[in-house]
Parts: sequence; C-alpha cells; structure tokens
Amino acid sequence: MSIMQQPNSQKLTNEVMFGTHLISSNQIFVLRKNVFAMVNYKPFAAGHVLVCSRRIVPKIQDLTEIEILDLFITAQEIVRKMYAIYKVSCQMVIQNGIEAGQTVKHAHMHIIPNSTRVEREDDDKR
Repeated sequence: MSIMQQPNSQKLTNEVMFGTHLISSNQIFVLRKNVFAMVNYKPFAAGHVLVCSRRIVPKIQDLTEIEILDLFITAQEIVRKMYAIYKVSCQMVIQNGIEAGQTVKHAHMHIIPNSTRVEREDDDKR
C-alpha cells in the first residue's frame, strides 16, 4: 500500500495551515486525518521534508497519543521510501520550542536526507 493510499487518508484539499502559513496542495505529498507531509520551503538539503500535525499546536507534548502515532508512522514510511529510492539515511529532527530552534509554532518533524545530492540509482540511465 503506498503512502497516499492509507485507509486513514482524507481527500486532498486545496490547502492546509502550517502555523500561520497557508500551504498549497502542490507542496503536500501526504494528507491524512491527523498529519500531512510537505516539501520544506527552506530546505537544509535536497529532499528535506516536514511531517506536520493537522491540528495546529505549538509543541509535540500538545499532541494526542493518536496524533503522535500518526506522525511517527508517517515519518517511518517516508524514511523507508527515501532509502528504497535514494539509498540514503535520514536525520529525523523535532525542534520542540523556540529554545530548540523551532521557527514555526506548529508541531512538526524534519526529515533530512544525509546526502549533498539526493539521486536515484538509475540517474545514469536517464
């Protein structure tokens, strides 16, 4: 089952909120009942994405147990897919509060591939 075909997926809407930022559907590649994943507007590296709660709360401890499970299960699926396609490991980072470097007051996790250039195994055949 692919990431977008999960049973708890909701129909993709035109946009969602990330803190005070309106995110259009062309940035979102996973949309579920409790979480969404999007490409990062200001990436640290190629392939840098965010997994965010649908409910706008500032910190991880503000999420319910179900929201936490959905966040981590979605992150795990994304990391598995990145490894399967690009053969890279990833950093999974949560900046929980301003003192930890959080710049958007919305619970989320960064997934950052450990590579200066994310490339597919078959890039040389294209």
